[in-house]
Amino acid sequence: RLERIRAELRRRGYAGAVLYDPVNIRYATDSTNMQLWVAHNPTRHCFVATDGPVVLFDYFSCEHLSDHSGVVDEVRPAVSWMYLYGGELTEQKVRRWAAGIADLVKEHGGGNSRIAVDHINPEGVEELARLGISIGNGEALMENARLIKSPDEILAMRRAIVACEAAMGEMEQALKPGISENELWAELHRGNIARGGEWIETRLLTSGPRTNPWFQECSSRKIEAGDLVAFDTDLIGPYGFCADLSRTWLCGDGKPTSEQRDLFRIAADQIGHNTALMQPGISFRDLVERSAVPPRDCFPTRYGVLYH
Repeated sequence: RLERIRAELRRRGYAGAVLYDPVNIRYATDSTNMQLWVAHNPTRHCFVATDGPVVLFDYFSCEHLSDHSGVVDEVRPAVSWMYLYGGELTEQKVRRWAAGIADLVKEHGGGNSRIAVDHINPEGVEELARLGISIGNGEALMENARLIKSPDEILAMRRAIVACEAAMGEMEQALKPGISENELWAELHRGNIARGGEWIETRLLTSGPRTNPWFQECSSRKIEAGDLVAFDTDLIGPYGFCADLSRTWLCGDGKPTSEQRDLFRIAADQIGHNTALMQPGISFRDLVERSAVPPRDCFPTRYGVLYH
């Protein structure tokens, strides 16, 4: 995976990359640390040289967390300059941080002063520019590097899906009239964590009248017999891979109403038609142009994508 990043760095003419997104840091270094917390508290980052070392700047006293990694060449304490940690000293901290990055670029960049950064506040951009370092879009770099999956990654993806499906099975067993949406959603969390999963990105589980319009989050509402229960897992499973599955169930042992049967038919027909189009070699344009879409009366509250 590191070589995919470096190949993309060379293709785009960068001396290296500074990565703050914890998903990108994990991709580059195979190391994690407080993944959700550092996603909104930038206290951990890494520098990947195109032709040189991988330097991980980790949280205070966390050097041991990357001992297993075969690609991290050096671990340094991170200089965090978010306002929570910097306060009125933020400007000084930014200068310390930028000087460290600039030194690495000068030492390993071979005269190239262009780097990619995935996330950065304006103060960092300004200070790096003052030191002669120009910045490009690190998100584009990493999305393209991560585009092709290795055989090991495909196995890890399958493991995450198996964990998700097993947790969904436990949810289905727990679905009885009287359980709340929150209680049912907790079964997915429990099953994911128990199997080595990590977190869930959203709270998309609703029942009965709350299923439409979509994107309402799960609540304390008690699910009743005959309710439709719809959910989207958005689950980060084992090894940090996402398993994003959607299902709609009928609560209780009763028969579905005529309206529920009609909705099922519409959904099943669309999914069946569009799934059949998924063949090797088909283009995204062909998928869009040949796909089935919901009836017009479903358009106002339709989902935002054709394939999920």
